[in-house]
Parts: sequence; C-alpha cells; structure tokens
Amino acid sequence: MHTDRLQMLLRGGARAVHYARQKRQAVANFSESRAADWCGRRSRDAQQTVFGTPRSFATGGSLPRPRKGVGNNAGGKSGARSGYGGNFQNQNARPQARAVSPEVRRMRLERLRGKKLEVVQGTPLAVGKFADAIQANVDDLYFAASELGVEFLENPQYALRVAKHAGAADQKSRRQLQLAQTEARKHAFIGDEEVEILAAELGLELIKTQPKVIDVKPAPKPEKAVYDTWPARPPVVTIMGHVDHGKTTLLDALRSTHIAAGEAGGITQAIGAFEVGLQGKSVTFLDTPGHEAFTSMRLRGATCTDIVVLVVAVDSGVKAQTLEAISHARAAGASIIVALNKVDVVGTDPNRVMGELASEAELIVEQVGGDTPCVPISAKQRTNLDSLIEMILLQAEILELRGNPAANAEAICIEARLDPKMGGVIANCVNRQGTLHVGDVVVAGTTWGRVRSLISFTGGHLKQVGPSQPFALLGLKEVLQGGEDVIQVESESKAQEVVAFRQKKIEDQLALRDTKIAIGRAHADKRTRKEILSNDPSLLHAKNKWKLAKAWREHADAEKQQQEGTITLNLVLKADTRGGADALMHTMEGMELEGAQTRVVHVGIGAVNNSDITLAAVDKGIVINFCSQAGSGAKGDKVLANAISPALKAEALQHGVTIMNSNVIFRLLEKLEEFVELKRTGGEVITVLGKAEVRQLFGLSGKASGTVVAGCKVVDGSLKRSQEVRVMRMSAPTGETGAAAESKLEQVFRGSISSLKHLRDEVPEIKTGMECGIVLTDFPSIAEGDIIESIESKLA
Repeated sequence: MHTDRLQMLLRGGARAVHYARQKRQAVANFSESRAADWCGRRSRDAQQTVFGTPRSFATGGSLPRPRKGVGNNAGGKSGARSGYGGNFQNQNARPQARAVSPEVRRMRLERLRGKKLEVVQGTPLAVGKFADAIQANVDDLYFAASELGVEFLENPQYALRVAKHAGAADQKSRRQLQLAQTEARKHAFIGDEEVEILAAELGLELIKTQPKVIDVKPAPKPEKAVYDTWPARPPVVTIMGHVDHGKTTLLDALRSTHIAAGEAGGITQAIGAFEVGLQGKSVTFLDTPGHEAFTSMRLRGATCTDIVVLVVAVDSGVKAQTLEAISHARAAGASIIVALNKVDVVGTDPNRVMGELASEAELIVEQVGGDTPCVPISAKQRTNLDSLIEMILLQAEILELRGNPAANAEAICIEARLDPKMGGVIANCVNRQGTLHVGDVVVAGTTWGRVRSLISFTGGHLKQVGPSQPFALLGLKEVLQGGEDVIQVESESKAQEVVAFRQKKIEDQLALRDTKIAIGRAHADKRTRKEILSNDPSLLHAKNKWKLAKAWREHADAEKQQQEGTITLNLVLKADTRGGADALMHTMEGMELEGAQTRVVHVGIGAVNNSDITLAAVDKGIVINFCSQAGSGAKGDKVLANAISPALKAEALQHGVTIMNSNVIFRLLEKLEEFVELKRTGGEVITVLGKAEVRQLFGLSGKASGTVVAGCKVVDGSLKRSQEVRVMRMSAPTGETGAAAESKLEQVFRGSISSLKHLRDEVPEIKTGMECGIVLTDFPSIAEGDIIESIESKLA
C-alpha cells in the first residue's frame, strides 16, 4: 500500500516537473513573441512619422498585445501556440493613410476665415504656396476646389515626372509615382480668377499687388488736349502691293532716283526707308517687298506707318499680296490710298480693278461712291504723280500728325544686319517719338547698346533724329529682329536689367514649350507600353524585361517603316539681313515638296562659316546661302559661291553637306525641288573629268608623320585640287583589263584633295601624262593600284 502510494507520488511529481517545464517554456516563448511584436510595431510607427500621422505605441504603460496568427509560423503545424513567436512579415510595408471625412475637411476650411492672402496680379500662384500662405492643407484646398468646380492648371515640369513613372509595375517605381503625384499637386497653378473664387468662399482677405515693372514699353498716346500742343511731324507713308506691280518704280519716280535696276531678280528684298521732299514738305516713305515670302516684313512696315499707298497694276488686278496688304493696313489703323498703276498699258480697264477691290476686299474707292481715295497713275511714264502727291499731303493734314521731340526717343526697327565694314550691327529705323542723340543708350528686343553713330538715308552722319525721321543706328550689341521697338533708357545698367528680364521671359516660354513636348512624348510612350502589354501581359514580369524591350524596338521599327519614303531636308539658313533670314525661314517652313519635309535647324546672319557646316553635317543637311557675303553687296549665284572659301567647300564636301547659293528665293525653291528629286529617285549622273593611277605610296615624317602620299600618274583628263574626287578599287583582283576590269571597280572613298604637288611644288591642276603626289582628305587607307577619279555630279 505504501509502495503504491509512493509510486503515485513519484509519478505525480514527475508529471508536475513536466508541467512546470512546459509552463516555463511557454512563458519564455510568450515573452519573446511580445518583444518581437513590440519592436515590429515601433519600426512601423517610425515609418509613420515620415509618411503619415505618428502613432503612440507606449500608451498604457505595458507592451502592446500581439495579434494572433501574424508570426512567421502562424497557421503552420509547428511553432508556438496562438501564433506567438517570430517577426511580422510586412513590417516594412507603408501603412494605409486614414481617409479624412468631408465634415472634417469643411471644419478645417472654416478655421481659415479672416486670414490674409497676398497675391501678385497676373502671376500664377502655386497650390503649395497658396496653402502655406494661409496655413492650410493642400488636400483641403483640392477638396474645396472640387466642390466649387474650380480647376487647377498642372505644372508641365512636374506633370512630366508623373507621366514618366505612370504605368509602373515594381514597388519602387510606384513609390516614385506617388511622390511625383504629391509634388505635382503642390506645384499646380491657380489663375487669378480661381484665386478670387476660393478666397471669397473661404472667407480670406485678398490683397492684390502689382508685379515689379522692369520692362520698358512705348508711351501710350496722351489725351487730345496734350496731343494738340505737340508740333506737327511728317507723315510716314508705306508703298504696298503685289510683286512686280510697280511699287519700287513708283518710289523711284517720287524721289527721282534709280534703284529698281539694282534689285536682285527685279524684286525688292529689304525694306528701304527714305525721306522725300514734296511741295516743300517732308514725307518718309517705306518700300516693302511684295513677294509672299516677305509677309512679316510687310507687317513691320504697316505697324509704323500713317498712310498706305496700295499699288495695284490694272493689267494684273487684285492678287493675294494685294489683299494681304489691305488687311495689314486695316490692322494698323492706317489710311489707304489706292494707286492704279500701269494705266498707260493698252487694253487695260481700271473700272474692272475697282470692282475687284470692292468685291474681294470690300474696299470701295471714291470713283464708285466709296470713301477710299484712288488715283490712276503710270509710275514708269510718271503720269499723274502730282495728283498722288496732293492726295498724300491732304491725307496727312486730315490725320493731324504730331510728335513730341522732348520725350525719350521711341523708334521702330525696319531692318537690321551685321556690317563688318561699319564695324558692327546696322539697324534701319524710323523714329516715332522724341529725339535720339549720339551717345544715348537704347534697348531693342533682347539687345541694347550706346548709339555710336546716326546715319541718314543719304549716308551722311547726324547728331540727332526727330519724329518720323528715318535713320540707320550703329552701336547695338547684337542683330535684332525687324519690327522691334528701339527705346531710349536713362543708363546702361537699366538697359542691362531690361534685357536680362526679357531674356529670362523668353527662356521660360521656351522651357514651357519644351516641357509640353516632353510630356506629349511621355504620354505617347505610356500608350505604346499599354498597347504592348495589352497584347502580352506576361511581359510585365521581371524575367521578361528583355522581351518587353524587344517588343518596344519592333514597335519603333514599324513606325519608322510607315514614315519611309519621306525625305527630311535639314536646313541651315544664312542671309545678309534679319528680314531676309525671316523671309527665308517663313518660306522654307511653309513650302510643300512631294515626298519631302523641311526642318530648319539654324537661322543666322552673315557669311557661311565652319559652325554652319558642322551643324549641317550632323544630319547631312543643306546650307542655304541667301545674299550672304561678308562686306560685299555683289549679287548673283556665281559671286555668292565664289565668296565661300575653298577650305569651307572642302569641309562641306568631306561631311556630305550641300551648299546652295542664290540671291533670289525663286531659284532656291527650284534647287530644293531638284535636290529632292535627286534624293527620291537616286538619279545622280557622275561625270569623270580625270583619272590617275596610284603607282607608289610614300609616308611622311616629322610634323606630317602619319600622312600618306599617293604617287600617281594621270592617265586621262586632268585632276584639279578644287574638284571632288573618288577612289575606285578592284573588288577582286583578276588578270582582266579594259572594260571588264572597270566593271569590277567599286568606290571606297569620296571626298576632296588636301594636297596636289608636282615635284616639290603645290599646283592647282595636273594634266594627262604628268606624275604627281596626292594627299586625300581624311583617307589614309589609299592602296597601290587604286584609281583616283576627278568627278562632277548632277541630276539626271
């Protein structure tokens, strides 16, 4: 009995010891699990202090209770009971932001009443700055705007970042997308009207301030009482009309000079400003080109004129530029006088032209009951010019033109060019108000300068110019755009400040344009990605990234194939004047060529230089040399071509750049059409002018080390250093000769000759039977047995 009891006690004690051990292990596991849980919560709370509202994990004075089934072994067959033990699986995940109810947002917005908001009129306000100024939440402002129906304008710079990360699949990219969206919301713009609406609804005290005025502008016209006290000024008269209707001939007749014969191609290609004395009174005339390429130049002439003399040839009638000139004159508020020219031509009917003006331009002349003066003339025969002069002076008296010579000078630039002979930029201008003196500081567009010299239209030097007086200004830092206001300022520091302000404004506009283009491209890439993934969603996985890249390339190749057949002409435009450059750019950008499109890479003023060749060489482009030669007024395609140095021609030839020279736009258009035809059909005809066989190679030493000289003998024709050459090489050496051998030749180089010597002398030409040494430009791979051919290429 005692033995049984003792055995029971022993078994109970062992069982108790076992239970005690299990209890101690459970307590240990429990403590470890709670500690891990506490650390995990603290880690997540630390993250919440960065991404959201911090949470308190130490309230109550005890460790937080772990959640069931969140350990590493939760739900498994092994591990501590109730899911204790192990760390949290998603402890690094960002917690979800708690949604804010509309009632809470309205309560927050209600607290903003009475706060002050200072804004600069005309300047967009960022949403983030709006919120900071009134100590509000950005999301609350968006909530208020959505309830009021107010829309914010996206900032292109930050919208681009959002578009860049849109459609991202991995966690890092999604995080970047969220940050980009937050920044985009903060930097969105609020317009002036939207600010007023929000301020009124939120009960804010809106304080409007004017922006700091840095720029200078022409003074507005004063009240009539003040204007009538000013002295009278001469009228500014512009001669306008269609090409070849006789504008220059009329002006030539009025001032008794002869300039029409000197115009290239018989058309005026620059604005001329002249002062003419008519019946004892001074009148300033502007002559504008009539060709459609010079639309912008005619617009400049119309904006500074008082009276427009519209020349219409009765043998041609109303043309496109006639209607355009009428529109410019009306837009400028100028009086119109119609001059029906060429009435001396037999068989013409002035009444027909008057009817065309009434029906096509709604311009009714006095002869048919209208109020527009009309004078029939013959500029060539100088018939009835006195009546036209009387009409001009009569219109000037009716307009009561006056100017204030005591004010700061305000002129308008008609044309500007770089003149090396004069030592700087020459700007042809017409003074509108005030008096400009030598030594004054002026601002014009994005340049400025101190007036070094004032030149009259006759070439004489002036000390000052008054209202309505034409002049040429020397002293500006850079070539300015025609049509820019030339305004006198008090000092150089003020001029520099104004120019810096204008340049910054232009840079901001260009940056905004470029950003919008980049956003469009980013959205296009997003659509492309979406289209590719819609066809094969498996490409989204990381292991298939290479397949996605391949699909992207195939898509790009497909688009490229669709655009095949269209030739892009990359153009570098050079002209002698700013107006000529503008007209040339207007023509090139607007021209339509079958199977081709034009892209203007650069527009410059002055002679063709190395930089132009380098720019064009990037895309095998074309340099167009339009009346462009430094320090020379000679005309003609041949003279222009000769003005380009042989070194520049060789460089252009080496880089595959074509230089087109002309002083008439019509010829340039024809040359471009021929060039496109050549590119499209490949119809190039090469004429071989001479051949030389490479007999032996020589290597130079010293400074010319590495240069290979080809010892040659001219076997046919002649070789000139200035001509284009090509190197022909036997594709597979055989024993064949004559025509059979020539058929096996293939071109291995095409370029120019850098050195051509006979014995020790540099010579321009080598003829048949003579021996010579030839160094080719950038082709050291010449070999014995090669044939060097002097060639000339042209269209079929």
